Amino acid sequence: MMRAAAATMGMIATAAMLLIASTAAARPLVASITPPPCVAPVQASIFVDAGSYSPAHRTGLVPGSQQPWTWNTGGVTESVTSTTIPLFTSGAKSSGSYQFTFFAAGGFQYHSSTNANQKGSVSVSLCNVPATSHIGSTVPVQYASAHHTGWVSDVQIKRPGSTTWAWLGYGLTGQFTSFTPAKIGTYYVRARLRHTTNNAASGFSPAKAVKVS
Repeated sequence: MMRAAAATMGMIATAAMLLIASTAAARPLVASITPPPCVAPVQASIFVDAGSYSPAHRTGLVPGSQQPWTWNTGGVTESVTSTTIPLFTSGAKSSGSYQFTFFAAGGFQYHSSTNANQKGSVSVSLCNVPATSHIGSTVPVQYASAHHTGWVSDVQIKRPGSTTWAWLGYGLTGQFTSFTPAKIGTYYVRARLRHTTNNAASGFSPAKAVKVS
């Protein structure tokens, strides 16, 4: 009887193991989404002329893009100085060059410290945002290439049927966030960079559209 009981217990244990293995095999694997780094295109120089920037508005950057400026002022002293947030400044000079690596998405206004009427802007887009997705899928959004102490990113989303933006993430200190669409339609996402000391913020980046089916 003891042998029969042991055999029965063994059969039960084997069946249980087979059931667990079968269940594990049937369960779909959930892979963590880690998008590749942003591909930062090489940017042509913006010329600092006497009284203007050429071009005055630069687009096409992503987090990690390096933007150079070259002085062409004919000896006139000008600068490249961020306007709404204390992010970058070349200092006033009459020749040479300057460059800055934009590490987060946003719209960045700048001016010359010696000429209040001389203004320019640089637009940095989100990257690794897919153009299409499906209900229930995880949609990645990369808003930065690196985190810098004293700075955070704020990400907004506009869902299908809505006319207003909502916060997807506020005060983010990483590089990525994501959302899971629950309905069919087009979603829009955008981001800005904000200083933690005084809450001064850049403008928002161009909106990225994700069509969900």
